[in-house]
Amino acid sequence: MRLGLREWGPAELWAGLRGAMGLTARASSEAALTRWFSERFGVPALMLNSGSSALQLALQLLSAQNPDRDEVVLPALACPALTRVVLACGLKACYADIGANLNTPVDALHHCLGPRSLAVILVHAYGHPADSAGIQALCEQAGVALIDDAAQRIEPGSGLGTAGDFGIFSFAQSKSVVCGIDGSGGVLLVNSRRQQMAMEQRWRELPVAERRRLAWLEFLLTPRAPQAAYYVSRWRRRGAASPRRPARIAGVDAAIALPQLASLERRQQRRRQLLEQYREALHRFGIEAPQLASAASPDYLARLMVRIVPEQREACRNALAAQGIASRLPYRLPAALDPLTCPQATRSAAELLELPLPAHWTADDIALLARSVAPFCVSETTH
Repeated sequence: MRLGLREWGPAELWAGLRGAMGLTARASSEAALTRWFSERFGVPALMLNSGSSALQLALQLLSAQNPDRDEVVLPALACPALTRVVLACGLKACYADIGANLNTPVDALHHCLGPRSLAVILVHAYGHPADSAGIQALCEQAGVALIDDAAQRIEPGSGLGTAGDFGIFSFAQSKSVVCGIDGSGGVLLVNSRRQQMAMEQRWRELPVAERRRLAWLEFLLTPRAPQAAYYVSRWRRRGAASPRRPARIAGVDAAIALPQLASLERRQQRRRQLLEQYREALHRFGIEAPQLASAASPDYLARLMVRIVPEQREACRNALAAQGIASRLPYRLPAALDPLTCPQATRSAAELLELPLPAHWTADDIALLARSVAPFCVSETTH
């Protein structure tokens, strides 16, 4: 069982093939995506080649408007791409600790804000809603911009992505909408009216993403024929600029995103069912899942994490792999982070392990997995 690749049906396969062959008009697919997001979220939506590009555009504009501010606050345990983008913009990354549910609480941000703070990146960890209202109020009081990073969960009406100045979504693996693995699309919501004209002007000046026609094929081959996927990757990346620069979404990715959005509600409902089955199985075996521990635990997650005894984590992964079940480690802590300043993030980085959420699994499959994981886990009664 492979992690990270959402189920594609005939619609996605056909859209990818037509897009790769140039039979789908890129402009019309981009316009359809723009309408979908703008109508459902009520603000201008700009289609880009990745969520990282969306973040980069937001930070570059904010930095140009506030040249005396150069610090960006972000969670200590989050996607490494956030730090890479912050540094690529010539800014300084300042890390806030996370809470028990893996999101950053408002209290952890107070000591991180100062006169040089440019922005706070609000991350909804693995799709678990953070305290958007509390963090937005703090940012407004401090005169700091807020970027609402909802990359892993696209759900109109949830409020995710709509706080602060900008919102971000991604179309890469482990997300609600998946068009591929690498640079497969993203969205920048311009939530602040005062930023709309300047940001739309920057977006119009961007080129269209290149070398994407074989990306969908690489995505399909990766879990089944990794060697073939490697050669496809080498071929499509030949001569490509590195690192990837912000660009407008490629035609093939925009074409695949449309059927993914059409099936979004159905796929998210299935994920909710899986999460409820996991909730019951994990509780039955005394396994601690930090995202599900509170009374306000979410009904949807992009990735499900459990706590494993650190010395047993590799043994647990090997035991699962022997049953054909892939697991995945959490994000790594930033190299520049002092672990003593972020104890909760440090502990989580050492203990967490991601369990799979495949759509075709049954309650019995999940119970069997929970039984296999239980001997290696941190018990609910330990803390």
